[in-house]
Amino acid sequence: MQLKIILFSICITYSSTSFSSEQLKVAFGDALPPWVIPESESGILIDIISESLKPAGYEITNVYYPYARRIISYREGLVDVVSDINPKVIEREDLKGYFSDIAYTYTNYAFALKRKNYQFKKISDLGNYHLLSWQGATASLGPEYAAMALNNPFYSESHDQKLQIKIE
Repeated sequence: MQLKIILFSICITYSSTSFSSEQLKVAFGDALPPWVIPESESGILIDIISESLKPAGYEITNVYYPYARRIISYREGLVDVVSDINPKVIEREDLKGYFSDIAYTYTNYAFALKRKNYQFKKISDLGNYHLLSWQGATASLGPEYAAMALNNPFYSESHDQKLQIKIE
């Protein structure tokens, strides 16, 4: 009986060692500090995904794309995992694969300089102002937001979150 236990332990050790070399190519956003910082191969989201996959024996290779390109690269098989995608996007884009679960959440806000003294009460109040959001916001933030964006000549979206805080 002791021989079986030792043999079983050797098999587990061997399979864990070979399993640990499994590489996954993960598509991250290319401009999402502090979530993803491509210049330093770091960020909150990279740490969450990397550390959660380590116990299963996976190592990740980071690739960086704008939001829409992450979905395309996953569909084309250029990456194994696409990060920062929620169940609504998965369903809307008909992405095939396995959804890990939600790793983090955040709340969206509209920000303006205090000196402007804006008094926004509802989403439609944003309709006449210059507004920059992330790529894909109109598809993710509901019909009221989408209607405001569609009717707002000053609305735009960008994959580069640094632009969202640029003061003009």
